[in-house]
Amino acid sequence: MATRNRIFFLICMISFLISSGSAVTIQITPDRIDEGDQITATITGLEDGSHFALRMESSIERGDGSDFSYQADRLLLPFGMRSSRIALTASPVIEAGIQAKEGDSIKSIIQEAYLGDVSLLQNLGDIPVGTIEYIRVFGILVDDAPVVDISLTLSGIKEGAEDGSMTFCLLGIGDGIITLTALVDGSEVTSQQITIGNPWVRGDFNNNGRVDIGDVARVASMVTGLTEIDPRADFDHDDSVDCADAAKIAWYYVHSISSL
Repeated sequence: MATRNRIFFLICMISFLISSGSAVTIQITPDRIDEGDQITATITGLEDGSHFALRMESSIERGDGSDFSYQADRLLLPFGMRSSRIALTASPVIEAGIQAKEGDSIKSIIQEAYLGDVSLLQNLGDIPVGTIEYIRVFGILVDDAPVVDISLTLSGIKEGAEDGSMTFCLLGIGDGIITLTALVDGSEVTSQQITIGNPWVRGDFNNNGRVDIGDVARVASMVTGLTEIDPRADFDHDDSVDCADAAKIAWYYVHSISSL
C-alpha cells in the first residue's frame, strides 16, 4: 500500500510540473497611450483548443451629442480562432450595436435597450491568422447620461502558434480609461488598465487626480443644495443627484465597491 501511495504521489508531482511548465502567460502594454497608438498583448504558451477571450471595459464620457462610437482598429491575430464571437453590454443607452469587418465580410448587429441596457452577441465563425480590419461599437445614450459603460469581449477557440502578439489601435476615445482583461478557459490570466490621453477621473470633482474625502463631501453638498449640481455625479443614471449618489461615492472611497 505504501508503494502504491508513493507511485501515486510521484505521478501527481510529474503532472503538476508538466502543467506548470506549460502555463500560459499574457502581458498587455503599454499602460498609457494617445488615441490611435498601438496596444500589444504578448502571449506565450497558449495551447490549441484553449478558449481565449479578450475583454475591454470602459466608461466613455458623453460628447456633444447623444451618439457614441469607437473601434478597435487593425486587430492582428497571431493565431486562428474557431467559433469566434463578440459580446457587448452597454448602459445606459437607447440602443447599441457592434460591427466587425474581416476580409470582405462585414457583420453587424444592433439592439434596442431594455430598461437602458443592451446585451448582445455576434457570431463571427472561424477567423484565420491575420487582421480583422475593425470591431466597432456604436449607439445612442439615454438623455442626459454623462457616460456610457461598455464591455466588449472577443472570444473563440484558439488554433495555431502557441506564442505571438495580438496588436490593435483604439479610435474614438480621445481621453479615457479602459481595462483590458485576457481570459483562458474562463479564468483570468491578466488585467491591465490603460489611460488614454488626459481623462477626467470619474468622481474627482476637486480635480486632484483621485477620488478622496473632498469629493465625497462635494457630492453630499450637491445633494443638500449647498453646491451647484454637476451632472457627472449622477452615478446611478436616474437623472438626479441624490442620496444614492452620495452613498455610492462614499462606498467607493472606503473600498466597499470597486467602481462608480
